[in-house]
Amino acid sequence: MDMSRVVCGTTDCRVRLVHDVVSKMWFYFDAVVLADDVGDLIRSDELHGDHLQIELERSAAVCLAIREIGAEALIQYRSKAIPKEIPFQLSRAVPRIAAELRRKAEISSLERNHDTDQTLFGFRSPLSPVVEKLILHIAFPEMTTDDQISRALAYTLAESHAQLLASDLRAARMYRLPLGTTVELHRRVLRRMGHTASPTNVALELRLPVLDGMPVRELLRFRDAEYDHFLLFRRRLQEIITAKLQVVPPHDDARRVAQMVVRDAIEPELAHLRIRMKAARSVLKRTAGFGVGVGAIIAGFGTWFGIPPMETLGAATGAAVGTGIQQKFAERTNDMQLDPMYFLWRVYEHGHGSA
Repeated sequence: MDMSRVVCGTTDCRVRLVHDVVSKMWFYFDAVVLADDVGDLIRSDELHGDHLQIELERSAAVCLAIREIGAEALIQYRSKAIPKEIPFQLSRAVPRIAAELRRKAEISSLERNHDTDQTLFGFRSPLSPVVEKLILHIAFPEMTTDDQISRALAYTLAESHAQLLASDLRAARMYRLPLGTTVELHRRVLRRMGHTASPTNVALELRLPVLDGMPVRELLRFRDAEYDHFLLFRRRLQEIITAKLQVVPPHDDARRVAQMVVRDAIEPELAHLRIRMKAARSVLKRTAGFGVGVGAIIAGFGTWFGIPPMETLGAATGAAVGTGIQQKFAERTNDMQLDPMYFLWRVYEHGHGSA
């Protein structure tokens, strides 16, 4: 998880990113690696004074956000340096990245320093998660066209994104970890570089409607409480994603594959389990009522004929029938607990106050 300037420029953005990433990874991954930007900058002696204090405050806010949702055990900090030079394959992609950023971009002049001929611009692109603030040196603004300004800003920003991607790729190789991204621009660049949809990317794109509205902290607590059932669900999820990737085109979009996984496998299997659980509960209610009724009838006959012991017999008969029904229900429920979707069903029931 990268929180550099081109991904998140403010503390609020970084806190939202923590919630977003953890909510997308908790049901598939054991941990998420967070780039230790502040530690890297301190070790390289690039942070001093006020800048150091600002970065420490931002880092502390992220740590508090992680603690707030109970995700301390899922977060690992690792060093991730930004390379000074962009690898050849990515450097070739910079003009294309710049062209993608310029498309439908909104550019505004925020401030100009007439003494230094520097102008601060705001650059908003649909493909970038933040509004970038970039400075250009423009000696003769009246002779500089909007198109020239747009090209210069987009190219500068494209180089920053290329450096960030190079850093991500190198860190993934170094730590032997899968690489996924939720930044649309990075997703497109990686796909053009030949990175096919992987289980990691598909898992990051999964959206499970049954979990909508549930706080991340509550989901993590439930994962710990039902860990054995969670492992069964995750194993099944891995099987579904792997099977789906074998039948789609090699360069298919991970988001589309994730939608197919939910539509074609998860939702039907979960619906089937719901029907079975509903049927088992329905049978329990009906037959439990029957058992109580049989006991009452036998007890009534005993009273009618003036035979007191029949009351005990009636109660015992009803209890015996009820015990047998409960045993049958428990057997069926135990079988359904081995269903891989049982964990997801339990989460839904818990979130809606039914479990």
